[in-house]
Amino acid sequence: MQVVGNNLTVDATTAFGPNNQPYFGGQPGVNSVNTDPGGSAATAWPQCIFNGFGFANPAPTTLMGKLQAVFNAHSANHCGRAQANICFMQDDKYDHTIARWRDRAGWHGKPVPVAS
Repeated sequence: MQVVGNNLTVDATTAFGPNNQPYFGGQPGVNSVNTDPGGSAATAWPQCIFNGFGFANPAPTTLMGKLQAVFNAHSANHCGRAQANICFMQDDKYDHTIARWRDRAGWHGKPVPVAS
């Protein structure tokens, strides 16, 4: 059962990061379920899997119960299509890929200039 489309022209890899979010790598870049993954939004991973799903009464109250109900019903594609991840976007002056991941890991500081 497909949960989310990777939205890539060329699919090179799929992996879960240390934040338990799925990442899809290939062309044109790195995609994730949200542009800035995680959080409590209905479109964030993993709650997007059961977002909009009609649970039978009594509705499950645990994450595992909700996931089990969706998978047992073969109710696919609630997460839609992955989007370009903002941590992997770059501009001409700074390598924000390194800077944003460094900041998220607790290494605060100025962005690292891109080598010319």
